[in-house]
Amino acid sequence: MTSVAGITGTTTTNAQTPGVVSKSSSEDKDMFLKLLVAQMKHQNPMQPTDPTAFLTQSAQFTMIEKLDELAQQGQAKIINDEIGTSASLIGKTITYPDPEGSSESLTGVVESVILDPVKPPIFKLTDGTEVAMRSVTKVTNTP
Repeated sequence: MTSVAGITGTTTTNAQTPGVVSKSSSEDKDMFLKLLVAQMKHQNPMQPTDPTAFLTQSAQFTMIEKLDELAQQGQAKIINDEIGTSASLIGKTITYPDPEGSSESLTGVVESVILDPVKPPIFKLTDGTEVAMRSVTKVTNTP
């Protein structure tokens, strides 16, 4: 919980939807600016805020914005890599653990790929089975 001169707020993150700009991210930026304005508005006129402190805070805010942009770009690259990799496996035979828990591994031929912007790709096999990309343990050429 953050509180300065009557302004209160909480900070949250959106880890469940990587690559998606969360509403809380923009709220955090707004909160930072509100806190900065409140700090300047309620400062002691006899001891004003040091201008270098203001510049430091502005630089930190800019750095946080840039780091957020880099994180979003990194997530977009991961998603693009997963899409490229999963598309290249169409027609290949994959091996994956038995979802019912037996110690045997199952195999199937990838017929298509199901893409979702917030979930890893899912392979649809020729027998109708759906297998998460992250479950695949082996890929071989289909004879």
